[in-house]
Amino acid sequence: MNGLEGINPMLLMEPLQRANMAYTGHVEAARKSDIRNKSDDIRSQEIRALTTTKTGEQYMSALSALALTYGEDATTPLGLKGARDELYRVLKDTSLFSDQDVENILSTAQTDQGSMKDRFPAEYDELQEQRRSEANQEAAQVEATQARENKAKQDQLLEYARTNNLNEDELTTLIKQAKVEGIPTDLLQAQLAFTTEQQNADFWTKQFREAEKNGTLTADDVYQAGVPGTVRQQFLQSAQDLDRRRTSAGIDPALVKAEFTDELKRNLIGDSTDRSAHFSLRSASAYAYNLYTQKFKNYSETMEPSAAAAQARNDVLTAITKKSGRFAVITSAQGKTSQAFYGAFTPGKHANAPSKIDIINTKDVVKRFNANRNIINEEVIVSPALLKDIDNRIANGKPFSMPEVLNILQRAQPGTTAADLLNSQLKAAGLKQRVQPGFRDTLSRNIMNDPVLQRIFAQPTTQDRLNTVIIGSGNAPATVRTGNNGYADVQALGTASGFRFPQVMAAMWALESGWGKYTSGKNNVFNIKARPGQGTQKNGSYWRDYPSPLESAKDFMNLMTDPRYAPGLAKAKTPRQAIEAIAAGGYAGGEAAYPSKIIRVMQQMGVNVDQPYSPAPPARNQAFMRPTLAYITSDLGSPGQPHLDVKQQDNPNTPQNEFRARFKENELDQFVVVQDPEFGMIPVGDLRKRLPGRGDSFDQHMARGSHGIDYPTAYNSKVFVRNGARIVSKQQTRWGSMVIIQLPDGRRFSFLHGKSV
Repeated sequence: MNGLEGINPMLLMEPLQRANMAYTGHVEAARKSDIRNKSDDIRSQEIRALTTTKTGEQYMSALSALALTYGEDATTPLGLKGARDELYRVLKDTSLFSDQDVENILSTAQTDQGSMKDRFPAEYDELQEQRRSEANQEAAQVEATQARENKAKQDQLLEYARTNNLNEDELTTLIKQAKVEGIPTDLLQAQLAFTTEQQNADFWTKQFREAEKNGTLTADDVYQAGVPGTVRQQFLQSAQDLDRRRTSAGIDPALVKAEFTDELKRNLIGDSTDRSAHFSLRSASAYAYNLYTQKFKNYSETMEPSAAAAQARNDVLTAITKKSGRFAVITSAQGKTSQAFYGAFTPGKHANAPSKIDIINTKDVVKRFNANRNIINEEVIVSPALLKDIDNRIANGKPFSMPEVLNILQRAQPGTTAADLLNSQLKAAGLKQRVQPGFRDTLSRNIMNDPVLQRIFAQPTTQDRLNTVIIGSGNAPATVRTGNNGYADVQALGTASGFRFPQVMAAMWALESGWGKYTSGKNNVFNIKARPGQGTQKNGSYWRDYPSPLESAKDFMNLMTDPRYAPGLAKAKTPRQAIEAIAAGGYAGGEAAYPSKIIRVMQQMGVNVDQPYSPAPPARNQAFMRPTLAYITSDLGSPGQPHLDVKQQDNPNTPQNEFRARFKENELDQFVVVQDPEFGMIPVGDLRKRLPGRGDSFDQHMARGSHGIDYPTAYNSKVFVRNGARIVSKQQTRWGSMVIIQLPDGRRFSFLHGKSV
């Protein structure tokens, strides 16, 4: 103390005051830092809880907690508005919250004046707009980054292909792998002069164009295995048109061929020293028939088919008789041999001689095959050069045409396919390659025990007949048709993919694609979108491509295993419950009317949407099925007056009541036919026209307080339903058996005054 003696105290005040102020400042700074840290902790906890729970209740809890926290100044609380702004900044993050999350949170966050969404609509709309903008920016950044990465990968693959001089097969494999990984393949594809697909298309196009020119093209040719869809579409109409012309001509092709062969043979024998036919007869005969078919095609474009066939036949016979053109004969004397021959079809040194060819005596081969079926395994009976060419084509993945002689032998041995016979010949020739059976061969095996499907398959090929056989054999069709037939196709795809409610799948297809009119992406049955830059681009969006419709159905099935849909579908017992579960999972954007739309489609197709579903036998196109006997008429309930009383009934599965509804006399002609003793098999409407004055009209029924139409059937007439109409119930009444049938569109009609079958 003695050291401070004599010092003026005022001199110490200023330093002490500064020290005190500094201390107080440190204490205040520490206090504010503590407030900010505690506020940050509270905000972090509440926001973390909201991102985890994602409920309106948690939002309101976070809002209340954040309102009491402090901002950067650690002096003024955020308040409700500041807390709301803070939470909206969190909700804007699309990586933390989906659109549905935000909708659910703000719709269920209740205040004393309604939900947050309803109370602050402008702020809600602004939040959603910010989310959309952020999502677009993120997507654009991701897409740009991915595009740069994929471009770099494509450049690397292109350099690899060039450095290693990859062949066509190796390059094709590389392109497929790149596509799977989402890498662009434009530059890689430019490396190929022709892809395998292009070569395949070129091969079949050349084959079919030649056959079309010659008039020999058939629908069966076009539906061969391996024919690209674009080529099939290009030639199918022409093939079907030629099939119709040939059928309408009324001339058996076998008789025409035989007639040409006889005339050609007569020319040779007449000019042969030994009175025998030269082997060139076979080639000349084949040429004569091809010439006939070509002329028939040309004539039938302006003439009636039978007249065109007669004219074409006469032209060829005239040329053969005159020995003109390629039918010119080199006599025994000219050829210095004992046999005359057709020079245009015989190798040698004479004028117009063809180069050396392999000659097969088809008739002799068939005869030997019938005598010993095992000859196909023991001896080469097909041109060795042709077999070698086929072996090379198989080895290089190229298409080929089946030798016609094997098709002939196959018809002589049911249960064996032409592919089986070809493999036997390849083995007999010591060649290594084998051909896999085409879809027609496989399908033929699958229906060996079903005579109805065999009869359909044996008819001229159409897409409807083909799909009917495929579905009827329990397989998934490779093509989805439009309209009601397409519904059956998609239902078969649903069954094949393992979906529990295939009729729901088919109805969703019908509604969303306009019954097959509007599709996006290759084989994309359900219009499933792809990532940007992948699949098919259409209307500004990208759509997935699939190798087959079945793969599309499997992908749909995979979509239904998503947690949004799977629990509800697992509990569903009926089609109605299934579509309601799918809609509840957010399918179709959560559209409230979506389930009712799908239910209407199913009811239109005759589905009882409240009946527990159990797998049924494969569906068949009823247009190719035999009519089903449903009723036998008599005079039960109206003694001495046999007739068929038909009334429209209500379908309980539809919202409207159709009972007593008016219908036309010919309304059922496509679905109900009668076996009449006088007129034979006749539609019910036509029967009433043939027997005017018998039976009652709808108005006559109404006049006596009833409804319906009485059709004038004879006693014990058999009544059949067809084209998809089916029996749904039977019961006994005092007026006889009542049978109720349902049409494909869901309408129901009753039969009365007879016996059910």
